[in-house]
Amino acid sequence: MVKKIEFNVIYCLSRIIRLISGLTKLTGLARIWRTMRRVIRTSYGYSRVKQCGKNVYFPPGMVIWSPQKLTIGDDVSFGEPVHICAGGEVIIGDRVMIASFSSLHSLTHDPTQQPMVGTLIRKKIVIEDDVWIGAGAIILPGVRIGRGAVVGAGAVVSKDVPPFTIVTGVPAQVVKKREVPDSAELT
Repeated sequence: MVKKIEFNVIYCLSRIIRLISGLTKLTGLARIWRTMRRVIRTSYGYSRVKQCGKNVYFPPGMVIWSPQKLTIGDDVSFGEPVHICAGGEVIIGDRVMIASFSSLHSLTHDPTQQPMVGTLIRKKIVIEDDVWIGAGAIILPGVRIGRGAVVGAGAVVSKDVPPFTIVTGVPAQVVKKREVPDSAELT
């Protein structure tokens, strides 16, 4: 009940800010309102997640379920909109890029139970440093994406991704090993 009220208040505030933004275009204050809106949204995002590094921007339209179980490293960029369901815990490393319309789901249901309703299974998702997740990719529960990996657009990742590889497809499969300088492997 508290989360629903909190969501409704935030939704109402965003609608009011959007309305004021529309009105201020006539007066020349649109840039100020856009900046203010970005600061409010970003500071609210920082305060809600378990841990958040430096230089992280929460774009409009981003949805985070269970933000208290989300850990984000430094220099992480999210496309608009990204959906993160962190009920089973999600850890995102440093310098990670997650493109538009991507989804990370750390919760699932048990298909062997009848009825499936109420059979939540929580599995941690770990995205290591320097990962790029392409547009529309779906990361399923229990997956670890290795350092320097690339997940192609529209891929559905249901198994671990080795470091410095490129995966694409449904289900995601390794298509290529990335060639990286030796210095990148040491840092």
